[in-house]
Amino acid sequence: MAMVTGGEVIVRSLIEEGVDTVFGLPGTHVLGLYAALHDYSERIKHVLGRFEPSMGGFMADGYARASGRVGVVIVTAGPGATGLVTPLAQAAVEGVPIVALAGLTPIKTAGRGGYYHEFRDTNAQLSIFKSFTKLAVRVEEPREIPKTLAKAFRVAREGRPGPVYVELPRDIIDSEAEWTGYTKEEPTRVKPDMGLVDAAAKELLNAERPVIYVGGGIIAANASEALVRVAEELGAPVVTSIMGKGAIPFDHPLHGGLAAGYFGGDTVAVKLVENADVVLAVGTRFSELGTGMWSLPIRGGRLIHVNVDPNDIGRNYKTDLAIVSDALEFLNALYDRVRGG
Repeated sequence: MAMVTGGEVIVRSLIEEGVDTVFGLPGTHVLGLYAALHDYSERIKHVLGRFEPSMGGFMADGYARASGRVGVVIVTAGPGATGLVTPLAQAAVEGVPIVALAGLTPIKTAGRGGYYHEFRDTNAQLSIFKSFTKLAVRVEEPREIPKTLAKAFRVAREGRPGPVYVELPRDIIDSEAEWTGYTKEEPTRVKPDMGLVDAAAKELLNAERPVIYVGGGIIAANASEALVRVAEELGAPVVTSIMGKGAIPFDHPLHGGLAAGYFGGDTVAVKLVENADVVLAVGTRFSELGTGMWSLPIRGGRLIHVNVDPNDIGRNYKTDLAIVSDALEFLNALYDRVRGG
């Protein structure tokens, strides 16, 4: 096996994962990673942040939202890493997939205070992110790098998307390592209970004024085409939350507008929800902002709530039929049931 640096193993792993753009700012503890990025600059683009605390994280967030891919950000240790708290916290709340690669002082000198940016508690930097990211992990052996990164990207995309934090000590980045290859891990999509899909299809086919309300989960699951097929088959208007804007083309005849309660949006969209006898809500958690402090009027109609995170179902609105599922898996299954119905 060819011997390379840990930094090169990281970059090769990113390329094998399909990453073509990363964001960040060089710092002492990640210079070995940046050296490898330079060597592979024709295959992976680095976008330089102008402000170390937080800037690269927000750029990765914006990239993930615009591209539908996982955003990747690189920071150095100490204040470089802690500067990611704000953008990663935002990503956690709003379900944005990010993999953050953060430098750390060397393992071999941990606790000696020999390098700047070292906290007195050697686990302090890692513990900061454990409370709100989907996964926070430290690489302690160069051979762990490919497997750890493959898991990081899978976890960031799986279920409700969100940020993952990977800590990379300087001596791991700079050490010699064997390149043994990279195996990409595909996220598992949560499939719906088909009995519940049948129940939802029956209610929607029997409804006189069905409305589909969608959130950002549709976009995260790449389910826009499936959404349009279902809406057209049912003849049901589609209204969106703020995060769901763009889930259905704005010029589509079934696009009913933005339904955000008292926080704005379209009067027609709000009225469609208020007057519906069945509301199918997919990929939304009915957040405070998205519903205008829960002023969105779901009153007389029955609510079918579909979301990949069971903790979000029934929390803010009484749900008559709860379905835990990935948005794409549900909509494809529902289309098969309502087609020709």
